[in-house]
Amino acid sequence: MKGQRKIKFPHLVGSKWTSVSPVLGWRHFEVTAREDRKTVIFAHMQSVCGPDAHLWINAVSLKDRDLWVPGWTLMAELAEESETISETAQTDFPQSQKIETALSPHPLSHRS
Repeated sequence: MKGQRKIKFPHLVGSKWTSVSPVLGWRHFEVTAREDRKTVIFAHMQSVCGPDAHLWINAVSLKDRDLWVPGWTLMAELAEESETISETAQTDFPQSQKIETALSPHPLSHRS
């Protein structure tokens, strides 16, 4: 393995995620593609309930449990999980800013 570069996020495509707060009106997404750009890996997320709802996100944001939970999680489970988080674990970074940062535009996307 010497001389080979370790692949980050090797099982990204096909993985399923639940957004803690609605994104484009939906919570359950699947990664349908990935794009490697220098040191940044982007994931193309498509809603499983609304196929027209899709976006590119920085794959690192998937590690932030304040934004994304692996798998498709029920709303009741998300509520239970958020209740168990203590106030000291919360950061001063507002949720809306986290989502806005995580949803920064993909460098290849073009507006029509």
